[in-house]
Amino acid sequence: MTISASALARHLDCSRAYVDKLEAEGVIKRQGDGFPLDLSRVAYLRYLRRERQQSPRSEADAAHVAVKTEMLQLRLMEKKPELV
Repeated sequence: MTISASALARHLDCSRAYVDKLEAEGVIKRQGDGFPLDLSRVAYLRYLRRERQQSPRSEADAAHVAVKTEMLQLRLMEKKPELV
């Protein structure tokens, strides 16, 4: 089953321009007069997963959370007689 770019944009909850960008980048591929719904959805999900894994922001966020956690643990230890 193939659908139009506008219908795919509604299905993926994005804009038509974003669908065009995904097509230009080779993330999704047009077949004949439309996009195959199931293949496009799976390709888009895989693209999002790859982007999330490669994002330097994810690493920075994880490091930030680790530092904040350590600071909170030190504050708790200071309030107890464990750390002076």
